[in-house]
Amino acid sequence: MILARSRLLVVLALVTATLVLFGLVERYQVRQPQLLQNGDFSNGLSGWQKKFDRADQLQLDQGILRIRSVQAGQSPGIRQIIERDPGMDHVRLSAWVRHTGVAPGLRIWNTARLLLAQRNSHGDRLWELPHMVNQGRGDSPWRRVSAVFWLPAQVNSVEIIAELSQVAGQMQVRDLSLEVVQEFTAFTMARYGLVAVWLLALPWLILPLYRPGPARRRRLAVVLLGAIILAGVLLPQTAKTQVHRLARDVLQSDWVASIKAMQAKPKVTARPAAKAPASTTDGSVRIVLGWLAAQKLGHVGFFALLALTVTLTWRRQPWQRLCLYLSTFAVAAETLQLLSLDRNATPMDAGLNLLGTAAGLALGFYMIRVAKSLRPRT
Repeated sequence: MILARSRLLVVLALVTATLVLFGLVERYQVRQPQLLQNGDFSNGLSGWQKKFDRADQLQLDQGILRIRSVQAGQSPGIRQIIERDPGMDHVRLSAWVRHTGVAPGLRIWNTARLLLAQRNSHGDRLWELPHMVNQGRGDSPWRRVSAVFWLPAQVNSVEIIAELSQVAGQMQVRDLSLEVVQEFTAFTMARYGLVAVWLLALPWLILPLYRPGPARRRRLAVVLLGAIILAGVLLPQTAKTQVHRLARDVLQSDWVASIKAMQAKPKVTARPAAKAPASTTDGSVRIVLGWLAAQKLGHVGFFALLALTVTLTWRRQPWQRLCLYLSTFAVAAETLQLLSLDRNATPMDAGLNLLGTAAGLALGFYMIRVAKSLRPRT
């Protein structure tokens, strides 16, 4: 029990050190300032491509851009394309934003939003890569937003977009800035040091699960599930992008469409009027929504399965102790994403991990209780 507590304290210490490093220490220094043309709107909208249906949807007042839309379905805004230069690996987009009366949209991205869309050599936007800096609904006071993006090799340019994406309301933007940044040397050394400590601690943390003894197979199942979770957590964004593209290509392929057509049952009713073919955009939207849902359900599902396996393996342990260990692992798994070059940890994903953990624990203890009640009394 003392060794188990020692391992728990070590994990908590590593999680705390990682969060302190990334939360309180300045990570990036500016290598090349302001790539945007007329980012402060001092020359009106010079250098920006405008998108609007009515003249009053884009207005300037003392360096503040106001984007207005009185009805949903329109996407007024501005955009600017910046070609990639050699050595442009990390860029930081920042601005001051404010929105008022922004109604909820049909899709999760139908909001008042500021984003950086990465584009390939053909000019196609790579939406599967991280791109959102800010999105909001309702009312919000002035606040500064900022995000750093790592640009993979296939990115040839970036497109800065500020818009109301098919929603009604008002968005205000000022002091837009796009900079090339790089990590401080001291921060890089500290990050590599933390990675080394995590790697050295990992064998010591999982060693008890490999030892011979009761329920060894179930303990190895716990190790396997934990390894799968960590592999998904540490998978580089570039690899996730390739998986997303593969899934998209498969779902949009001709043979999938042929199978769906063969499975459709013909109707022997009156001949219907000809329908317009489904647009490629609608199919892409469904694939994106499915991909996002699969990612979030994966957080809940894998941690629920892990918690269920742990509960059934250590049946005699109190639920409070198992909850503490599993919750620590759930938070640690999300924290480890900070050590990656192209992944980010989010409170929402950590919350989904904890939600799955709670669901698995509840199901496990319910199954144990049912099994005890069905056991014949002697």
